[in-house]
Amino acid sequence: MNKPVVSTLRGCLGLEAVDGRNVFLADTPEEFASRVILLLKDPELRSNLGINARKTVEAKCNWDQVVSKYINLYNRLLDRRA
Repeated sequence: MNKPVVSTLRGCLGLEAVDGRNVFLADTPEEFASRVILLLKDPELRSNLGINARKTVEAKCNWDQVVSKYINLYNRLLDRRA
């Protein structure tokens, strides 16, 4: 949805999250609040972060890739049983 995201590091584990590029990472309440306030004050930064977040999701989390990973996993599991 082209929305900027502020998350904890733990909240982004396993994702292609790059602090300042496609997400803001903040692990303390003070950092989190500071990042949110920064986004509220800077429309261009807010827009760029949201656009980059969407591009990352489209490139790394589309259905074709997700399904392909599961098919590969299932095939490997089935091969082990044979």
